[in-house]
Amino acid sequence: MSVKESPWTGYFTLLTRSDGFIVNQASAIITKMACWGKDSMDEQNQHVYVTWLRDQLRIPNNDYTQSVCRCLQILLRIDGYRKVFFEIDGVSAIVNVLSSRVGFQLQYQLTFCLWSTYRNLLENQKDADKQQNALSMVQCKLIKQLEILTDKKFEDEDVVDDIKFLSEFLETSVQDLSSFDEYVTEIKSGRLEWSPVS
Repeated sequence: MSVKESPWTGYFTLLTRSDGFIVNQASAIITKMACWGKDSMDEQNQHVYVTWLRDQLRIPNNDYTQSVCRCLQILLRIDGYRKVFFEIDGVSAIVNVLSSRVGFQLQYQLTFCLWSTYRNLLENQKDADKQQNALSMVQCKLIKQLEILTDKKFEDEDVVDDIKFLSEFLETSVQDLSSFDEYVTEIKSGRLEWSPVS
């Protein structure tokens, strides 16, 4: 009896091709199979695939950025993929793309991805976890990015509401956070940017 091969193997091989069209079509198929197929993607393959998507966002002038964002929009509706995306610092890749000149459609897609990732981290957690997640977002300078997004016009009211929700939640968290708490967290994270002594 032969060992059953993973359904992901063949498609993951296509992700290494030089033809961008084939690569991104394979990516779209993987995304749909991962979300709606009968075989769930195991944790290792989730990590490989979500990391690949994050790395695609980091490629300057990638002709397929919008396709990558569409895959992320679909994947990040599912808790397991959101968790992996957050753990591999996918958010910074989104923020970097948003910081450049991108069109409205891409802004919408990336904002949706941020919303999918963060709203879950803030709504469905214990209080201590909520505070820690909010602090991580503050340290990653998400408030500044949200201010930039607030100044932009979005036709979709859900996007506006979600940006407002996240901004208000983070502002409240900042007010509740003592400078010593933030200092301790920065030391633990290895990203010391300021001193508690002013």
